[in-house]
Amino acid sequence: MIVSLKEGGRFTWTSSSGSRVVASSALGFIFILSIRLIRSLQYETFLNPHLILALVALIAIWCHIPEKKAATLFLRFGICLWVAMSMVHWCLFVFRNFVFGRAFATAVVKPLSNQRKPSELDLEQAMQVDVSNKREIDPEEIMQVDITILRPWRVRAGQHIFISIPKLGILRGLRGHPFVITWWDRDITGLTVTLLIKSRTGFTRELRRHVEKPLRVFVDGPFGIRHNFGDYGTVVMVATGIGIAGYIPYLKELISGYNSYEILEISLHAQEYGKKDEAYSSHNKLNKSFGPLDVEGLLQKELSARRGRIIVSRKPPAPPATGPTFYICAN
Repeated sequence: MIVSLKEGGRFTWTSSSGSRVVASSALGFIFILSIRLIRSLQYETFLNPHLILALVALIAIWCHIPEKKAATLFLRFGICLWVAMSMVHWCLFVFRNFVFGRAFATAVVKPLSNQRKPSELDLEQAMQVDVSNKREIDPEEIMQVDITILRPWRVRAGQHIFISIPKLGILRGLRGHPFVITWWDRDITGLTVTLLIKSRTGFTRELRRHVEKPLRVFVDGPFGIRHNFGDYGTVVMVATGIGIAGYIPYLKELISGYNSYEILEISLHAQEYGKKDEAYSSHNKLNKSFGPLDVEGLLQKELSARRGRIIVSRKPPAPPATGPTFYICAN
């Protein structure tokens, strides 16, 4: 259409030109939906239209190039490759979730706070006040989800999985949602992985309504690339809020290396929001400092005393919280 207008001609809607416009429009909308700001608002808002638009673009491209043999060949090759990869993926999915003679994997949701039960909270309200405790309640509660795995694998730090819970609804529950593996335990009974999930909208909001109830879950994965922080002499991790969930698996591996004398020292700085009189620990390895965390000063201190190579990793900051802040330094 743009080329026709530039050449001074008049755009004519034909089968070829129409399919070209539809394919271009679908790809353009896919690009817009892929912007991080839009994608982060709600996962389902991004994923479902993305799949529909991709299918529309594929059909439009197929209608646009029937007479071009070379282009048709490339398109068919891409479709065959996608079908083959999808078949392998679904075979692995079936292998991971279906074991003859055993029940399906289950997930148990637990709140990580002393707040009231989610059913007693108004999920549509941004903030409430608990009159009995005289404190604010944030409905965006952190939940711990423990999942029993039917076919265990060797879990590594940095891995994530997609989980589907049919009980949460057809549109939300059946669609896989990605979460980072925060912790894992393996014994004679099998493998249990733990996720830390912040309740927001959509899938996570529905999940919050099923606290302490066993839910049937389907697991897709694991995915992700492992980064070996143990190869560095100095590791500095900076995170706020739920961002700490991505670092806990690496801390577990670093502590394992510390216990086996592969790592000489671990220094952990965690920023928290709360009261000064909250009890955390009483041993001499824990230092509490009230006030905002001086990230620049911390980095200068670690750089001056570093051992070997250094890596600095950060997680996106959470929205600012109200109330006094302090940070904990554990050595």
